[in-house]
Amino acid sequence: MKQLTMAGPGTSVLEEVPVPEIGPDEVLVRMKYCGVCRSELESWQTAEAGKRMGHEPVGTVEKVGAAVEGFKPGDRVSGWAYPALAEYVAFKAANTVKIPDAISDEDATVEPLACVVSAINKLPKEAFL
Repeated sequence: MKQLTMAGPGTSVLEEVPVPEIGPDEVLVRMKYCGVCRSELESWQTAEAGKRMGHEPVGTVEKVGAAVEGFKPGDRVSGWAYPALAEYVAFKAANTVKIPDAISDEDATVEPLACVVSAINKLPKEAFL
């Protein structure tokens, strides 16, 4: 499979690496999209060779670990998996969520926007001018 790896500051390369093995509490996800987050800009600009990035993933479950319940191959998912700029990524099942059918894969990549909306909704009314 291919994964994006930093070759140095501001420079990345695609490398051929083995598909990750999953543990009993993980799911193997074939990535479709991985958003690029503003929080990664400094890391990208200063990266040492070998650093991997990406943490806004969307993909489809290919395989589930022996202890995983609630997921099956074909489920569309997102969640916390780092680094995620690769064709396949092992997600901890506990950090994985199914994408509802009403949400497209493209729309599921709006995690940064969802974080902002959620934060604004939690602010006290006094915070608004």
